[in-house]
Amino acid sequence: MFRAYIWSLSLLTAMAAGAWYFYKPIRLLAPSFNDVVCFNHYICAENPASIKVAARLYAKAADILQESIAKFDTPPKVIFCETSACVKRFGFNDDDNARTVGSIAILVGPKGWQAKELVHMMVHYSVNSRLGEWHDSAVPLWFTEGLAYRLTQTGGGDVSMAASKNYQIQFERWYKTVEPSRFWESARAL
Repeated sequence: MFRAYIWSLSLLTAMAAGAWYFYKPIRLLAPSFNDVVCFNHYICAENPASIKVAARLYAKAADILQESIAKFDTPPKVIFCETSACVKRFGFNDDDNARTVGSIAILVGPKGWQAKELVHMMVHYSVNSRLGEWHDSAVPLWFTEGLAYRLTQTGGGDVSMAASKNYQIQFERWYKTVEPSRFWESARAL
């Protein structure tokens, strides 16, 4: 019995180490193990001298989002990177402005230190946390990108500006048919 327990514990430890090594986005769960400093549970930065700037950017973006229909229940963890090496430690390309990983965290790259960019990613975080991690297979892209574009007037990631505007048009058409108090319930039904 004791041997089985030790074997199970060893297997779990090996699986966790393998995930940490091979699936780098999992490192967002414990960013301080990756050469970033955490100001609190929600704000981390590669450069300790940038924590105040990161905190102001976070507060501004969160205020914008909290005043909108996309407000979040639990604030997102955001890791602010200033170098491409930092971004790569978490498994992403250095040309990404920012990335949202489910409802785990948001990673901001060197080019993403802008309120609109962070609001856009916080919208994706809010959708993920309210509709589930794997909503992408069920919720249309026009909903998530249209909502994000509505609040920021910016495209995101691989989505062109023309596509973003088209998604916003589709989103606005849908939004006109939804009772505001039932917004998230209606979104789940898409």
